[in-house]
Amino acid sequence: MRMNPETKDYTIALVKFLLLNNKLISLQQLMEHLDENGLTKYESPRGIAKAVSTLYNELQSSGRGRDADILATSIVEKGGRPAWEKYE
Repeated sequence: MRMNPETKDYTIALVKFLLLNNKLISLQQLMEHLDENGLTKYESPRGIAKAVSTLYNELQSSGRGRDADILATSIVEKGGRPAWEKYE
C-alpha cells in the first residue's frame, strides 16, 4: 500500500518535527492524525503500518536514508518499540 504524494510529504515533515521535539507517535495516532487532517483514511493500524513500511523502503531506495531512519524511529507501537520492527 502506498501513500499519495501529499500524505508522504506531510508524514515526513511530521516525523521530522517529532524528532526535533523529542516526541514519538504511535501507528494509531498517525492513522487518526492523517484522517483528521483529510490526508488519507486507513481502516486499521495494519494498513498504516504497511503504508509506512512502503514509504520507508521508498525513502531508502531513493537515497533518503536519513529521512527513512527518522520515520523508522519516530513511529512506535503501543509498547514504545519502533513500529517498523513488528512489520518487517
